[in-house]
Amino acid sequence: MPRFALIIVGLCLAVSLYGCRTESVEMETHAGQPVNQQHDFDEVKKRAKQLKVGMRSVDVLILLGSPAKKETNAWVYLPSRTGAIIPAEALQVNFERGRYVSHVYQPIVGAERIIFD
Repeated sequence: MPRFALIIVGLCLAVSLYGCRTESVEMETHAGQPVNQQHDFDEVKKRAKQLKVGMRSVDVLILLGSPAKKETNAWVYLPSRTGAIIPAEALQVNFERGRYVSHVYQPIVGAERIIFD
């Protein structure tokens, strides 16, 4: 009987943890490398209008979701399609000392590599 109880407890735990997972959008970058960006780029653009200077990086993460690329002072959000045929843009969110300072949209044309200053 204890073995059966352990199996039931294990199944209940697995089911409850499955419900806690977050949804992510599978995308391909300009270089064809898969990335896990939490929200679709159109949703990120809408939410970016709510950014306020001085927000903590954790608050930006909650608002915009996980970025496609994360560096110390900059996060990059990418569209699901690159600019190979239709021009596209990427969003770079800039931080200083863990606080949001600015964001900028950069064009992606011809699936070129994104290089931000």
